[in-house]
Amino acid sequence: MTDTNIEDALRQAFDLLADQTVPRSVQFETVARRAAARRRHRGSVAALSAVVVLAAVVVGTSLATSQSDRQSGSAQVHAPTCPARLPPAADSSSGHDTAASLVPAGARVAEGCRYLGLSQARPAGTLTKSVTLPPNVVGELAAAMNAAPRVPPGTVYHCPADFGDRSLVLFGYANGTTETVEINLSGCHFMYSSTGSAFWTPEVTTLLGSLAAASPLAH
Repeated sequence: MTDTNIEDALRQAFDLLADQTVPRSVQFETVARRAAARRRHRGSVAALSAVVVLAAVVVGTSLATSQSDRQSGSAQVHAPTCPARLPPAADSSSGHDTAASLVPAGARVAEGCRYLGLSQARPAGTLTKSVTLPPNVVGELAAAMNAAPRVPPGTVYHCPADFGDRSLVLFGYANGTTETVEINLSGCHFMYSSTGSAFWTPEVTTLLGSLAAASPLAH
C-alpha cells in the first residue's frame, strides 16, 4: 500500500467520524471493517489500522461529548460583573406578586457584590468586594431566597437607621440574562429583585458570609 493509499484511507475514516448523521455504532463498525480488510498487508498497513482505531476512539468520544453538551445546555456561563458603583435602588414598594420567585429558576452562576455605606473611608455606594459564588452555593442561595418570607404589599415598617450599606447578588442564566437581588445590610433587612421583596434570613446570611455582614455603623 502506498503513502497515498494510507492518506486516502485516513481521510475517509475521519470524514466518517465527523458525520454526526451516522449512528456512532455504525461509524465504529465501518472503521473497524476497513481496517480488518487490510490486515493481510504488513508494515504501514498495520500502523494505519492502529491509527484509525485510535482516531475512532478520540474523535468519536469528542463528538459524542460535544453533542451531549449541546443537548444538556451545559455550555459555560460566565458570572456577571459587579458594577463599580451601586446602581439605583430596586423597587422597594413591596407591591409585587408575593407568589413569584424572588430568583427565577435556572440560575447557573452568581456574583456577590458588597458596597460601602455612609461615613466610611470611601464614598457611599463604592464597590468594596466582589466574590464569584461556588457552583454548589448558587442553587442553595436561590432556594433560600425564594423560601424567605415575603414582604406583604402595602405594609408600613418602622425600620432602624439605614446607613446605605448594600450587597447585590447577580444571578446569571444560560440565555445571557441576569437577575439582581439587592440586600439591605442596615435598616430593615429586606431583599429586592425584579419580581418581589422578602426578608432576608439566617440561611441567606450564612450562604453569603462576609457579603452579608452588618454595617460597621450598626454596631
